[in-house]
Amino acid sequence: MSAVTVLSLFGSTSLSGLAWAATAPADADGLSEIIVTGSRRVDRSVADSPSPVDVFTPEDLQRQAGSDTQDLIRTLVPSFNVGHFSSDDGSGIVRPPTLRGLPPDETLVLINGKRFHRSALVQIAGDAQTSGSQGADLNQIPAIAIKQLEVLRDGASAQYGSDAIAGVMNFTLKDAADGGSVIVQWGQDYAGDGATGHVQVNSGLPLGDRGFVNISAEYQKNDPTDRGVERTDVTALKASGYDPGPKGYPTPNQRWGDNAVEAERLFVNSGIDLTDNSKVYLFGNFAHSNTKESFYYRDPLSSWLGTTFTLDNGSTFAWNKVYPGGYHPWFYGDILDSSITGGYKTTLKSGLIIDASASYGRDEVRYNLVNTVNPSLGPSSPTQFYVGTQTQEETDLNLDLTYPVHIDWLASPLTLAGGAEYRREVYTITPGDAASYTSGDYSAYVPVGSNGMPGFTPTDAGQFPRSNYAFYADAEADVIKDLSLGFALRYEDFSDFGSTTNWKVTGRYQLTDWVAIRSSVNTGFRAPTPGQENVSEVTTIFQNGNPVEQGTYPVGSAIAKYYRAQALKPGTSFHIAGGLVFDLPYKVNLDVDY
Repeated sequence: MSAVTVLSLFGSTSLSGLAWAATAPADADGLSEIIVTGSRRVDRSVADSPSPVDVFTPEDLQRQAGSDTQDLIRTLVPSFNVGHFSSDDGSGIVRPPTLRGLPPDETLVLINGKRFHRSALVQIAGDAQTSGSQGADLNQIPAIAIKQLEVLRDGASAQYGSDAIAGVMNFTLKDAADGGSVIVQWGQDYAGDGATGHVQVNSGLPLGDRGFVNISAEYQKNDPTDRGVERTDVTALKASGYDPGPKGYPTPNQRWGDNAVEAERLFVNSGIDLTDNSKVYLFGNFAHSNTKESFYYRDPLSSWLGTTFTLDNGSTFAWNKVYPGGYHPWFYGDILDSSITGGYKTTLKSGLIIDASASYGRDEVRYNLVNTVNPSLGPSSPTQFYVGTQTQEETDLNLDLTYPVHIDWLASPLTLAGGAEYRREVYTITPGDAASYTSGDYSAYVPVGSNGMPGFTPTDAGQFPRSNYAFYADAEADVIKDLSLGFALRYEDFSDFGSTTNWKVTGRYQLTDWVAIRSSVNTGFRAPTPGQENVSEVTTIFQNGNPVEQGTYPVGSAIAKYYRAQALKPGTSFHIAGGLVFDLPYKVNLDVDY
């Protein structure tokens, strides 16, 4: 028995919500700190931003408990959420976050202002908000590497391109040329499990007389937790007098809790000032992590485990002879993540700022199953399988120009900006070993493929590329002393979805010395990724206690065509936001945005 799920995206997205934030900076300059997200102006601060931007420092992150970067952000940003997934296939390996209630791939992630690549995982399990999404893996960024985190809670597709519908998260890396820090953490749950060890190191080194190399590394090891109780079917088997023999039942028979994780991550940020007005920069990362996840328990008397069939030699066989107490598969996910970005930035005598950069990012997720079988192979089935690999590769070329123009009747220089971007991404599926997907001699009686997650087949496998280019322009200025206006326009053309033009208008007016009003109106666009268009995966779900194979297939496949699947469509958004900013006594800043 099988079911088919056809991946789909929103044809349109409606955004709304109410958010408020209050900050009490440690010093009087806390709210005048310059931000670079959401505006091309070089003099914008948190207090006078036309859109809501949250800014966090290393001290903010260090004050939070835990070792997971996403969990640290969740405690700081009310509109950012990430769940803990157990027995949820890839969602337990790459946990999908949401910003303002929207899927993870509708939040653009930047490192030093440059686009960070997506994870190779297309979320098939997870929950209703995240299923079908393919976003960046934020846990690949060590918290100790972060100099500043800016979270723009506003649509910004006209400024940054596809994926910036919910907002933008810009991680600025540490750039000190000397000094450093070491953080060692250890903890354990009161229940006695879930021991967590975490070591982070940061060091700044000089690079000649005018340069720096800043290195951040971390090692993380999390033991699993278990908050489950004995399954009702095990209780019923015990009550019925069923004897599983000396092996007994698996303990625990169903694990509910955090998965076991071991990871090593490295981030390097570097730059050299060639002159007082020009520099070259280079930064990148390399990371490896492994997650161990427990799948659902298989009852020895239900479904195929209790099915008796005749072998070629005339003898009979049932899988509950091998697993008399039932079993649950162990699912392993290995992630290799790396990237490199280099560029040149200069300011000409005229005031024109030129920033040219190139980047390459790669994320690979390799899957293995242990303590399971391919039932259709009968007694000859192996008990561990290489299921296959998904890989995401992205190449970006960027040219950004910023030029302040002095106009007598304006209260500030008119900041003009423009640029171009070329991006190519390739999604690759590599098949698993033959035993993980082979249909054996006994497929008429029992399921096919490594039970829990059948391997990617040669038919599933392939390389799926997509390229796009974009041009953007925007302008921003204080029209009069207390009124700031901005406008952005972006044209983007995709090799598989055609072209789109998006715009954004922002405004901010200082009503009094202590209160200001701000607003923005913008459109957004998000093209389905090659991964979303071509993912092919079979997972096991349980209906009335019985395992059922459920498949997700690309719309071009034969099975999807049989179910009359429709081609994926781009997601679009229209966004209106408004808010008030209060500068209150005792250095308290309060903003309320809708």
